[in-house]
Amino acid sequence: MLTLGLERHEAYLRRKLILIHGVAEEKGEKLKDVVLKIFCNKLECTDISANDLQACHRLGISQGKPRPVLVRFNSLSSRQSIWTSKTLLKGTGVTISEFLTKARHTVFMEARKNFGVNSCWTSDGKIVILLPDKTRRKVEVMSDLQAIISQHSSTSKPQEDSGQITSKEITKPTTKSPRKLRRKI
Repeated sequence: MLTLGLERHEAYLRRKLILIHGVAEEKGEKLKDVVLKIFCNKLECTDISANDLQACHRLGISQGKPRPVLVRFNSLSSRQSIWTSKTLLKGTGVTISEFLTKARHTVFMEARKNFGVNSCWTSDGKIVILLPDKTRRKVEVMSDLQAIISQHSSTSKPQEDSGQITSKEITKPTTKSPRKLRRKI
């Protein structure tokens, strides 16, 4: 119970944070200016200024691909205006996500694995799952997710055979079904 309380507290402390993925890195970049340019040009949030950003920096060690940018806002309203307009980034290669705790990120990835990418999302640090019966459930810890998975075990797997080949790695066809290619899971 103490662990859950600490987890909730850490999630609460992260409520003003977002992660931006897919922002190209440049030497000597002024990250605040780069982020503000994304907010103004791509998200059409002209009411956000440098004063609304408390901190802005990249996470991790550079390993050939752009590192995510962590942005801390001064107010929840500024963060919320960016969060609600993030759908305008579709097709740009730039994405915005919540900065989940390690435990919640693990639960989120497991939920996506079991229920599909389109049936799982986050909202205010909580994981939301759209179940096969079209009901929504909020999840915070792995035990909650395991209970949902066990209730919906026969219908929880995402649709595997849509008739289209995706970019996932493909194996050789089996002898039982030579017409279909199977993906590695």
